[in-house]
Amino acid sequence: MLKPPKPLKTLAVIPLIGALVLLAGCTFTISGPNSTSTEPVVIGTPPENEEPIPQLNTDVTPPGTKLGIDEAIVVPFKYGDGDTQIIQVFITGIRSGSPDDFANADEEFKKNLGDRVPYYVDISAKVVGTNTGALAQASISSTQIGAGDKQGNRFGPVIAFADFAPCNTEYFDESGTELKTCIPFLAAAGQSLDYVFWVDNSDPSFGYDEFEGDPIIWG
Repeated sequence: MLKPPKPLKTLAVIPLIGALVLLAGCTFTISGPNSTSTEPVVIGTPPENEEPIPQLNTDVTPPGTKLGIDEAIVVPFKYGDGDTQIIQVFITGIRSGSPDDFANADEEFKKNLGDRVPYYVDISAKVVGTNTGALAQASISSTQIGAGDKQGNRFGPVIAFADFAPCNTEYFDESGTELKTCIPFLAAAGQSLDYVFWVDNSDPSFGYDEFEGDPIIWG
């Protein structure tokens, strides 16, 4: 089975390669493996005093688990300084997009895009066990989710700071209970999205971090 490549040997945790552009009023960043930077992008820092994962009547999916794309995982999840919650996460769909989805982008964006094509990963999540409401307005993003192919290539995300109709970022409801969202990735022409990873670089103490842990693999 494929093990996600360690980022220091490949992408250095998705360094930025593109300029910020405007797409129908939205600000976008293209991210991916073609950066000239050799420095890793730091995503989150370990807490000074690591808190224990809540002991609920729910089995947490161990780091390094490999499972089918249609199977759910149960993982700890934390937003900001809020309480750690236990959530169940599903991959509800993987859709291939088209460069035409960026038709309204300016020429600089299109130049950075090159021949890469988008894939859209649809995510559904819900809190299981005790819910403190700590996830209200939180979301799952490329900080937690990665994607790649059978050859070990990792795909960079497209980060949108406003609505992007083909794959919009959504947030947990006001009660912090349920979430349906989408994460866009870019692949080189001819590559297929074969694997999705739960990496959660936001808190290495959970054990899924790309540097110090072992991601979960769907695929």
